[in-house]
Amino acid sequence: MGLEQGVISPHLHLRNPVVLALPQVAEHATNYINMFLDPVINFVFPANCEICGSDLTSIKEKYVCFKCLSKIRLLFPPFCHRCGKGISSSFKWVERPLCKECLKTKRYFCEARAVSRYEGIIKECIHLIKYKKRIALYKPLMHLLIDCIIKNWQVEDFDFIIPVPLHKSRLRKRTFNQAELFSSSIGKYFGIPVSDSLKRYKDTPSQVNLSEKERVQNVKDAFLIRKKDHLFKDKVIMLIDDVYTTGATVNECSKVLMEAGAKKVYVLTLAHG
Repeated sequence: MGLEQGVISPHLHLRNPVVLALPQVAEHATNYINMFLDPVINFVFPANCEICGSDLTSIKEKYVCFKCLSKIRLLFPPFCHRCGKGISSSFKWVERPLCKECLKTKRYFCEARAVSRYEGIIKECIHLIKYKKRIALYKPLMHLLIDCIIKNWQVEDFDFIIPVPLHKSRLRKRTFNQAELFSSSIGKYFGIPVSDSLKRYKDTPSQVNLSEKERVQNVKDAFLIRKKDHLFKDKVIMLIDDVYTTGATVNECSKVLMEAGAKKVYVLTLAHG
């Protein structure tokens, strides 16, 4: 399949190095070299699980042991049909139950699904990736996302995968976007094109510690489609992020995509807050 404008290959995606300062290029390169070398180093010089402290005994273990990963509690129904939030078992026999937040809030996405609640092992894994740059840890978590997709949706329905973008200043500071890592690998696995046309052009403050109302205001008009070329007209989009908290960010992204002509937007996250 030929790549259209605004579409990146479904492989790990780096920004155009031509426009980056040399130190940023070096930091990008170091992050991705480490991602591939760390398992080899751990095999020669055994490391410890950064959650439980036990030895990592397999070359396939990356920062967190398989025993800890096996303790991730997956989300199962009943959950809200729209946002995927776990709800009371009394809704077990309701065909398409909705939580109170989705009953009162306009959602621009069709459905959101998550691997797990934002707690315990998966929360620690997300923090290790985002704040300690344990980038290679995305691989075992990516397989959980793939399983979640297969359980909930028909893969052939999707035309594009889109990661929730970081603002360029935050991307410079962090040097990678975890949503982009997941999107690229999932796109490669299923053969779905990954687009980088959705941009965050407002450098909004962190959503942490903001109320639901403040979160909505914080991300309002923060995103845009980079190329007005009707790329998404009548297309079905899978939007990927790490955590769904109130849904403000993915809802705003979905709104922009729908305004750009998308037919439907589905949201996939590792965790639901």
